[in-house]
Amino acid sequence: MQMMRSSRGLLVIGGVLAVAAFVLVVVLLNNKSTPTAVILPTPTVGTPLPTAIPTVGLGVVVAVRDIPAQTKFTNLTSVYANFKDVSLGTGSAQPANAVNSINDWVTTDTRILSNTTFLGTILITQPIRRNSPLLTTNYKVLPISPLLSLANQINPGRVAMSVQLTGTQADNLQVLPGDFVDLLLTIRQRETDSLLSSPADASSLAAHGPLETQQLISNARVVAVGLPVAPGSPQMFTLELPLQDALLLKYVKDSTGTIDMVLISAGDVKNQTVQPKTHAIFPEYFTTPQAIVKGTPQGNGLPNVFVTPIPTPTSKPSH
Repeated sequence: MQMMRSSRGLLVIGGVLAVAAFVLVVVLLNNKSTPTAVILPTPTVGTPLPTAIPTVGLGVVVAVRDIPAQTKFTNLTSVYANFKDVSLGTGSAQPANAVNSINDWVTTDTRILSNTTFLGTILITQPIRRNSPLLTTNYKVLPISPLLSLANQINPGRVAMSVQLTGTQADNLQVLPGDFVDLLLTIRQRETDSLLSSPADASSLAAHGPLETQQLISNARVVAVGLPVAPGSPQMFTLELPLQDALLLKYVKDSTGTIDMVLISAGDVKNQTVQPKTHAIFPEYFTTPQAIVKGTPQGNGLPNVFVTPIPTPTSKPSH
């Protein structure tokens, strides 16, 4: 009887342990499949630290020597040779209209320095004494043309003017920028008389007298050449000229004259050869038995091909 009770007790304990083991397995499986959420602490929002603002010291540009009015500065070397930056002490007041620094002067105030290139000219308009501050009223910046402007290709004292010519008037349109040319003018004699000349159409050209040709402009540099609009169409040539020659060309363009461009030899351009003086050609030139071409060696003339006698052919002897 006692043994039976012991056996039953063991069975009950075993069953309890089995149930506990089952429950433990289920709990472990559930914990493995579902991750545990981690709760991070909420950051505390505080007052940000103030950003330190650097203290900028006041300064002025001071002349290191007496600088007279009308002095020009065209590069940084000359600027730094005549001016220096000076820092003002604590509590010092900056003079009114004073330039703060040389760097501000050439980049911000005047805008004439691009990277390392000095583009313009600073003109001192008021004399500045040594150790005196530079004021914005002491100078001005002279105007400059845009960097890509055609004006930068023209020499000082010259202007540019364009003329439109055909292939037969401009060496078959083979003239290039940088070439040097002469311009020839063909005009009716009546057009040389201001009392008689007047704009004329083609039907009345005969009433304006015989033609003459003369050298209009010499040694003009071609600075630009436009593209023909279509094959065989006129082409635009821009020439560098003295202003008086530009006036002359303008008058001829508006008159009934015809302009031709002749190309000067590259050898003459390279050696700066002085071209011989020319004389206007009139109809009488071709009736001269011995037309003299000025500038030939020893002053000797060349025979005019139009009046040179043509040899009479001799008959062959008969056999």
